[in-house]
Amino acid sequence: MCFLGVLNSLNGKLSLKSTENNLINLTKQQKNNQSPNTNYNKQLKRIVAVDERAGGGGGGGGGSRRYKTPSPQLLRLRREAANARERRRMNHLNKAFDRLRNVLPPNFEEGRRLSKFETLLGAQEYIIKLGEYLEELKKGKRIDKSFLKELK
Repeated sequence: MCFLGVLNSLNGKLSLKSTENNLINLTKQQKNNQSPNTNYNKQLKRIVAVDERAGGGGGGGGGSRRYKTPSPQLLRLRREAANARERRRMNHLNKAFDRLRNVLPPNFEEGRRLSKFETLLGAQEYIIKLGEYLEELKKGKRIDKSFLKELK
């Protein structure tokens, strides 16, 4: 999608209506294309940034800018975009915690998934124990089997 349409050549001013139309078209395009599109976020940021710069001010220096209240439709689209970004962020975070849970030793309370807090505490303890084990190996000491059981 070309964003030159966002900028109107009406004396260098920006058109809020043009921005709304581009945002609506971009949202429709994203809904039709179900795969994650990294260009979508970049394009959305450009549209919103252009929209925020839109307004009065004229050519005379020091003039006050008139704030144009965005339409309810534009506000809704912005909220939908923000919600989608937050869902994607939380999805990535949850997947990262799942990967961390998979490399930790099995939980003592079988059948229950560790919470995020428990996962972080378990990872911290596990890293400390692995560090102690590594130090013992470096010293050439014989590792006690009970110490190895603590790692599991």
